[in-house]
Amino acid sequence: MRTLDDILKQIEAFPLEQVFVTDAVTGTEYTYGDIYRQADRIGLWLQAQGYSELIVCMENGVELLTVYFAALLYQIVVIPVDPAKSRDEIGAIREIHSQAFYMDGTLPSQPLSDCEEGMKHNFSNAAYDKPFLITYTSGSTGTPKGVKHSAKNLFLAAASFGEAMHYGRHTVLAHVMPMTYMAGILNSIFLPFVMGGQIVVFPGFNMKSAMGFWKTAVKYQVNTFWLSPTMLRILDIIDAKGAYRDYLHAVHAVISVGTAPLYPDLREKFENKYAIRIYQSYGLSETLFLTSEPPEDEKSRNSVGKLLSGVRLALADDGEIQVAVPWMFSGYADKQIPDNISNHYYLTGDLGYLQDEYLFINGRKKDLIIRGGFNINPCDIEKRLQGLDEIDENVVLSCVLHGEEQIVCCYTGKQQDIHLLNGLLEKELGRHYKLDHLIRLKEIPKNLNGKADKPKIREMLKENDYKA
Repeated sequence: MRTLDDILKQIEAFPLEQVFVTDAVTGTEYTYGDIYRQADRIGLWLQAQGYSELIVCMENGVELLTVYFAALLYQIVVIPVDPAKSRDEIGAIREIHSQAFYMDGTLPSQPLSDCEEGMKHNFSNAAYDKPFLITYTSGSTGTPKGVKHSAKNLFLAAASFGEAMHYGRHTVLAHVMPMTYMAGILNSIFLPFVMGGQIVVFPGFNMKSAMGFWKTAVKYQVNTFWLSPTMLRILDIIDAKGAYRDYLHAVHAVISVGTAPLYPDLREKFENKYAIRIYQSYGLSETLFLTSEPPEDEKSRNSVGKLLSGVRLALADDGEIQVAVPWMFSGYADKQIPDNISNHYYLTGDLGYLQDEYLFINGRKKDLIIRGGFNINPCDIEKRLQGLDEIDENVVLSCVLHGEEQIVCCYTGKQQDIHLLNGLLEKELGRHYKLDHLIRLKEIPKNLNGKADKPKIREMLKENDYKA
């Protein structure tokens, strides 16, 4: 495992004239020197105003990317907020950080061309052990929490993952994740930065922009991708005939998928079409990277991979995954002492098991449904239904309807018969695994991380008062 000093020495050796970021919307290239000078301009301005905390509520772009480097170089705590959040959610975060400067896209006006040329920054001057980043979780399982990390945490986690996946100067990464969440900050900014790679900032990912995704990748010779399962499914549909198979082989593409479970059917379909591997990984906002599938493996195992260097894991009697890492978060913004750390191990709430050094995830401990004294894991039902050709996506959860806890499956795809599905589930999983409700939707509500938004789904179910 590399030390922080080793990482900083490598960063200081990056040539200032080397291209670091490309804006795929405008075609503009930014060298390391450009980004450093831009960061210097923003950081000096913020420092002059006397701000120690900065809330950024901005869309993806080179400007937001540069703000993170400004905060790093000038020892400012940055608090990214998704512009798509409701006014109430944004207001709640601003109230917690009432002394922070709020930046919604208006940057100091001095253009890059007017900045001093040839400046070189000493990254070793940054306060690596102090709080640097507070990210608010997506809220897929409850009230969002502000997770605090130091810059040292991000750099060490990035280096451990980057080495495992062989990132380096050759890496050209497509940035499509939201820059206000950890996947868009650690995975898609600091990971390629620490490993000396390049970043291509794509347009915000949606159905319209996805139509030009592969053409953009070819134009800028992108060879590294971080995608959510939803993104992968959309791209698979768009390139139905696998026209970009030769390109992905020519650039030795590395495609990592995270933020939500990747169902085996989608993975197998994509891997068979392009004859390349898709790499799963596992991590949390509090612990950052924990595992990754090693590129040295010849086949996919539908696991989340092996433990990264520096990661320790323990499994509780009930299968809960507990981890200890050198880059553990320092707490939550609204409270000093986290209640989910025991003996330096973080209690993830995820259920899993190890097999031949590979970690497999079974679902969430809090999602377990107790019926007749029997624990039912919704993930088991989801995996079985996902294997059916006529179901595109599904999410299984418990919801109180008509005064009773019910097992509900929301799905997309062709119309299904609940009695036939329950017969299948009872035969393969047991008599306790029966659905009370089967609801066909046009799409599964998700948050920006690509995870099923269970609180939103439960609220929708209550409002519609579905009947079996």
